Amino acid sequence: MGRQPPEPGTVQCETHQKGGHLQTTLCRKLPALLALPSEILLEILQLNVDCTWDTEKAYCLDLRRTCRTVDDAVSRIVFQRIDQGIILRNKKPLHGRTLKWLLLTKTKIQYTKKEGLFATIHASAAWMSTQSAFNSRKLYTYDDYLDAACRAIVARHEDDWILQNAIFGVSTCRDNSFRTNQKKAQTVENDLGQDVTEIHASEMANGALHLAASLGNASAVMSLLARGVNPNQSHALYGYALIAAIFGGHVEIVRHFVKHGADLNVRPLAGEPPVVFAAQRNNKDLVDLLAKEGRVRVNSSCKNGLTALLWAVRRGWLDTVQTLLGREEIDPDPLTTWGDSPLAAAIKCRHDDIARLLINRLDVELQFRSGVQGQLLVAVKRGSCEIISLLLDRYKLDPNIHLKADKSLLGLAVFWRQKSIVDLLLKHKDVDPNYKQKDTHPTPFMIAIDNGDIEMVELLIAHKGLNPNLMSKGLTPLAKAIQRRHDQMAQIILGRTDIDISIRVPLKGTTERSLSLLGLAALKGTHVTLRGLLDHPEIGDPNDGGKEEPTPLFTAISRGNTSVVGELLKQHDVDPNKLSMNRVLEMMTPLQHAVKRGNRKIVKLLLGRKDLDVNKFGENRHTPLELAVLEEEAPGLTSLLLTRTDIDINRQAEVRRQEYRVETHRMTTELNKLGYNFKSVHAEGVGLGGGETILLLNAKGGRVDSVMQLMRDKRINPNIGDAWERTPLWWAAQEGHIQVVERLLELGDKIKPSLVNVNVQDLEGWSPLLCAVNGSYEPIVSALLKRPDIDPNLANQEGWTPLHLSVARENEGIVKHLLAHPKTNVWAKLKVGRTALELTGPCRGRIFNAVKARENRDAGRR
Repeated sequence: MGRQPPEPGTVQCETHQKGGHLQTTLCRKLPALLALPSEILLEILQLNVDCTWDTEKAYCLDLRRTCRTVDDAVSRIVFQRIDQGIILRNKKPLHGRTLKWLLLTKTKIQYTKKEGLFATIHASAAWMSTQSAFNSRKLYTYDDYLDAACRAIVARHEDDWILQNAIFGVSTCRDNSFRTNQKKAQTVENDLGQDVTEIHASEMANGALHLAASLGNASAVMSLLARGVNPNQSHALYGYALIAAIFGGHVEIVRHFVKHGADLNVRPLAGEPPVVFAAQRNNKDLVDLLAKEGRVRVNSSCKNGLTALLWAVRRGWLDTVQTLLGREEIDPDPLTTWGDSPLAAAIKCRHDDIARLLINRLDVELQFRSGVQGQLLVAVKRGSCEIISLLLDRYKLDPNIHLKADKSLLGLAVFWRQKSIVDLLLKHKDVDPNYKQKDTHPTPFMIAIDNGDIEMVELLIAHKGLNPNLMSKGLTPLAKAIQRRHDQMAQIILGRTDIDISIRVPLKGTTERSLSLLGLAALKGTHVTLRGLLDHPEIGDPNDGGKEEPTPLFTAISRGNTSVVGELLKQHDVDPNKLSMNRVLEMMTPLQHAVKRGNRKIVKLLLGRKDLDVNKFGENRHTPLELAVLEEEAPGLTSLLLTRTDIDINRQAEVRRQEYRVETHRMTTELNKLGYNFKSVHAEGVGLGGGETILLLNAKGGRVDSVMQLMRDKRINPNIGDAWERTPLWWAAQEGHIQVVERLLELGDKIKPSLVNVNVQDLEGWSPLLCAVNGSYEPIVSALLKRPDIDPNLANQEGWTPLHLSVARENEGIVKHLLAHPKTNVWAKLKVGRTALELTGPCRGRIFNAVKARENRDAGRR
């Protein structure tokens, strides 16, 4: 056996451990490695290494990039970090090269602890490396034969067996369970009719022929075969030598086996016959070699039904396919377990020359899978126009055949955007461009619109047989294009002379409500399509919104589509005043709706129509101007509306909605220190609301900016009161809005001196001054008393004057203002006959003295 070989994979350089990482001092003369082996990078490190191992992984990769000599050291580190569970649970089989790398690494790790199959592997490698007769051409090392042994095992056994019995667990079987014993060697030699020798037994026990074939050692293989070693012997661990040679891709060695009568139809435990195994290994030369041998059963397959023909078709090997099809016994139409066939594979892989070869054979049929015509489906998906044509002609297929889900052949070609196939099918005399298997299925035309494919739409619309009005799921093609906002498609469809634009679009969840196409275009904001509809000669009433549905104009305003509103308003027959229902089921005019939404651009467009009634209102009884003033989010709209000369700025409201209802007040209790209490009541013949102008509402609400904006308009009348005859000034004084009072008086004077009536009284006799005194609003009292036309003595129905009320409330500041006014009558009496002085009494100190002094002064003047 010779001396014991060094531990496999030993790196002849200094190594040491530092910081938990392998440190290697490499010889400068070692060659650089530019690429990593795929088995480590793709299938091991990327998926199976613990994510916490990033630093060590990076270091291992750096080592491997540096030099192939340290592969073994790197592999050992990587192997220890692999998550076995991920690989064992993975349903996808590992690549053969990955499996071999795992097995080889584990074999090297088991060098010092040889047991089970690893004992056999090491023994075989050690024996082979000592046989100088096998090294006539090249010197093979111990590591080379370890690699060859692992490749032979991978070629023979199934993945699961290798993973569970070798890579992630050592077999409990003894070494002799894998080694051919002397008795088996005797049997083999007797079969060959030769004398049993020790060397022959060792050769068979160590799998000499198998390892030589796996390694590609041609001289060793020829030597063994020349000495009469049986090429068909099956080793318990390494299997058949022919399979090992095919796994290694050694064409010359396989040719030697063929010449020496090897069984070309043997099957390893993995189940692939030689010709299929060679095709699976992507070795065309081997497949060609075996396919020409009459002994090879060319129809044999692996477990899933894959044959050599199917593999050759997948690979695109035209001459190999021709060779296989030239065999009389060949089955040109085998099926895999999942229903794949050579013809389907050729079409799927875009091998048109092979597909043409198969289609022209009379013994190749189209395959059906669950009612789906497989080859035709694949041909459409791959865009094989020539193949589609061949299939239709060869098998006399109906071009309207239903292929998949809810789509026909033409529908699928449209769906997958196969323009050339669509063009081909539309030229077929029997094609129906409107075909759909069920009413709920889309037509090819609807599929093109759904995809937004302009080219397909143009191809289909040009076909004379196309019905552009055929509905699918309640929508016509034109409605679908509008719904998808495909303006260009809609224009193309409108170009058809037979288009029907009167078909309505039903709303979801109901069969009674529907939209016109014009309304749908307004809803989706497609102004280009809307323009095309308006220009169509058969367009109906552009104001038709349908049952309980808004008009197209109202819809466009709801959506804020300025361009659509502009297009509609260009039409003279579009009514800008037609009432429609908004979201809260309230009838409004388009202008009201635009103001309510605060859209200045749309309001401006509407005001541009001369036939617009700017004062018209709907159910809420508010004109657009009133809405603009009341809506805080639309302050800029008031000035825009006021540009219209026909707007009624002084309109009095009729009936108020609850949120705009103006409460009226009357004195209901006796006087106390807080003044008179007021509450909502009904007066005879007068309701709780009504008669308010927009100026009054803003004055009452204290909206200074709105009051100023209205007061700058010369058409304003600030003296119009509500149903209780309370004017804007009255309400501003009552609510204590000093700024509103000042602006009313100031801006009123600019229009006309003393324009604002400061002496107005409501139905109960309350004046603005009396209201200000009652509320103790001293600044308002002061402002009113400065007016030259003020009457400080106006009394209410009970006879209360401002002086009486201020004295009774003991408001010394207001009393002084009133007493300072020359027109104040200190002798005025209540209905009960009492003067202001009599309401004070000597106990009220300064107020009594001030009133008494004024009485004395006025008495002297009498």
